[in-house]
Amino acid sequence: MTPPDSAAGADEDQTGTDTYQGFRDALGQEFECTVIREEERSILKIRGSELDLGTEAAVRGPLLALLDEKPPVVLVDAGELSFIDSSGIGMLVMAQRVAENQGTQLLFTGFQAQPLNAIQICGLDQIFAIEP
Repeated sequence: MTPPDSAAGADEDQTGTDTYQGFRDALGQEFECTVIREEERSILKIRGSELDLGTEAAVRGPLLALLDEKPPVVLVDAGELSFIDSSGIGMLVMAQRVAENQGTQLLFTGFQAQPLNAIQICGLDQIFAIEP
């Protein structure tokens, strides 16, 4: 399975988990996403510290592929993100629109201080469903 708009591939196993890897952030650290499919929801776990122009495709591809499956709930675990820029925020807004248009509930959890502050400054905390 190859996510849209992404050069990275997924390694799929029989447990309903896919890992998308092959990206590096501006600091040269590995950046990947893991998708976990459960009966009630699907989880996208972001593993990397910076969601910016250089890494947003690493999230966009797997997130759009997951939304294309039309699960009732998608939880984006952003607990490892310490930084997000306008590219990352724009990608999350696009994903929110896709989810709303198809009736999927998109939830975000684990935002650290800087990403949460950036989202709040943009007023997106009033649009995004954010859990602690």
